[in-house]
Amino acid sequence: MNEQFLIDQMIIHVGLYKKHKDTENAMGFYRKLEELQKLKNFKTQDDALDYVIEKMKEAKAA
Repeated sequence: MNEQFLIDQMIIHVGLYKKHKDTENAMGFYRKLEELQKLKNFKTQDDALDYVIEKMKEAKAA
């Protein structure tokens, strides 16, 4: 899986969690975050989350 796919999947999980409030989507988000952390060699999940937030800001600005 590539970086953009993981970020897209995380966005979907957040949207579904907001709609349904189920733990399955919350867990899915954190699984994808963990995969991104490993893919990009981030030391912590916080670093990975900061990266995702920055990428989302860039996409919104474009």
